[in-house]
Amino acid sequence: MRGVIVVNITDLDIVIPEEKVLRIKGKEYTIPGDMPVGIALKLQRCGADGNEDKPEAIEGMVEAVLDLLAIRQEIDREELRMNLTMKQISAILEAVNAVEES
Repeated sequence: MRGVIVVNITDLDIVIPEEKVLRIKGKEYTIPGDMPVGIALKLQRCGADGNEDKPEAIEGMVEAVLDLLAIRQEIDREELRMNLTMKQISAILEAVNAVEES
């Protein structure tokens, strides 16, 4: 056939894991299955070289978690920053890793 162009499209959306919903302080937040690389890198930098217990690393980790939570909904960053516990931050990071490994 003349004038016909055949294009094969690879649908990469099918490799994206499903979103997860987290409940924090009675509110529900959605974590995307397609976490942006920038946030993943920020999280990885926070724990690099055994720095995860330093205040700057913890602040960076909290900011990355807030960035992640803000992708799918409006959030009150200051309220979450002041009220999230370290156990909740760890649980959010575990949930992110579970999404990424799906």
